Amino acid sequence: MSYSLPKNPPADLLFSTYAPVYSPGDTGNFTTPRQFWTSTAGNGTGGNGIAEYTNRGFFSAGTLFSSPALPSPTLYSLVKGLLLDIADVCAEAEAAERPPCPPDLSGKITFFANTVTDSLRPSETRDNPRAASYSLFDQDLEKRGEGPIFALNRFNFDAAHEFLIPRAVAYSAGLINYFFRGKMEISLPDEGVYGVVDHSVEKAKDTDGFRTIKLKLRNVTPGGVDPETGQTMVEPVGTPGKLRAVAKFHRNRCHQPDLSGEYGTGDENNARINDWKQCRSEHEDIVVSEETDVPAGVNADAQPVTFLFPTPIPINATDLYLQVVYRGPLGEENDAVVVATKDITEPDFQIGSYNTMEQYLWGGLPFGLYPFKQYYCDQILKVDYDTCKDRYRFSAYFRFVPPTNFDPANPVETYAATAAIEDVPVSRYGRLAVPTDPGSFSAYWMKIFPEGYPAGSTPDLSSEPSLHTYTYTATINQLDPETNTMDSTPYREKRGIYGAQAIYETLSDTNLSEPPPPINPLDPVPARVNY
Repeated sequence: MSYSLPKNPPADLLFSTYAPVYSPGDTGNFTTPRQFWTSTAGNGTGGNGIAEYTNRGFFSAGTLFSSPALPSPTLYSLVKGLLLDIADVCAEAEAAERPPCPPDLSGKITFFANTVTDSLRPSETRDNPRAASYSLFDQDLEKRGEGPIFALNRFNFDAAHEFLIPRAVAYSAGLINYFFRGKMEISLPDEGVYGVVDHSVEKAKDTDGFRTIKLKLRNVTPGGVDPETGQTMVEPVGTPGKLRAVAKFHRNRCHQPDLSGEYGTGDENNARINDWKQCRSEHEDIVVSEETDVPAGVNADAQPVTFLFPTPIPINATDLYLQVVYRGPLGEENDAVVVATKDITEPDFQIGSYNTMEQYLWGGLPFGLYPFKQYYCDQILKVDYDTCKDRYRFSAYFRFVPPTNFDPANPVETYAATAAIEDVPVSRYGRLAVPTDPGSFSAYWMKIFPEGYPAGSTPDLSSEPSLHTYTYTATINQLDPETNTMDSTPYREKRGIYGAQAIYETLSDTNLSEPPPPINPLDPVPARVNY
């Protein structure tokens, strides 16, 4: 049998010539870590593991045909090998930028070939023309009628490297892919936001915040393709696995309950008040939830999960990421770890109820427009100003997904509100804080006025419940590491509180034909959160 002169592997041997043995698109060959080394019983020469591939395809020094217990590869022929001039072999190695041979080295070298079988990818099975070599003693041993003992030299190892190095990389990459193969998806819960708190209560930086986080979780770990149906399968997680949520964030050290410390806060001329570089904490912090069980059905559909945080996600969190960590069975592996990460918004403070009736001018009486005090308090109710402001209160009920069963006859019962800001007198307000997904989100709210408001007034203050939908752009306070710029939401001051631009405009008198009389700063009222 004859062979062409093979080249030594180049010094910059490419390691990408053999694809990883485990990847999202190729998950069916290895189901436990051990199988990456050996996948058959006994000596393991017929399986797909890297040890099996090496054992059946390559010789090692000191074990060349030395023991029946070590099934070395079979050479093509022990009668005739490939006889080459050693000077040519050395010149070939030096041309490939391999170390040079000793000077004045001369003589002949005989190589023997074998077939290196790749049972994982049969198309990669091929011959190794330099599997072994005659030793210095073999010519004399044959003259005495004894069998050769063979040897391995640098040229045998160079030839083996062409096979083994790409596979060492492919199996290492596959093993890493295997350990990190688990994938889960985080999505918004049925409530439409990850958390809700009353900002009149949860307002102190670092210590107040979100103690309950809800989300939906789905296991999407690739599990190969069902040979019968052709459908993509999921490698299952489940009992006795456990889940924890982890929040990663920086802190806005300038946060204040009136929101004057937000990164985007500006003065009357829109000049920024705070320098985020001075306010943003240098180091990232984390808080971890209590442990909870894996919900049934998580391998098929997104399932609701509630996480309780003994230490809350702080109300002044910025650069906020939410993670879910699973530990437990994954397929045939008994103790796997899967981590899902999602970039969510920072606490959004735009959702609220602002009773600002006294900042407008009202019509409906002779001689033009009247301020609230003259119109309602003096002319209609004929009571003192404080009593009047207390009388004209309202309640607002909030949710973040559209109502589907709203009955105006039973508004509160059928609206199933996520939060409520109830009995808000004039000159008062309530505000909620919510983290959600980046982008636009909607708040659906129902406003209810108490009985006894005069019908036909402007606006209509009858007792009929009214439904509203506001669409917001979620608050972002997140650093772009590539440009070192801070993406933040603008905040402005009006009536003693700060709010995003849309809220600022609702508290402004710039659109009135005549300015109202002096109006007081708004004071907060508590909210009721059902979350």
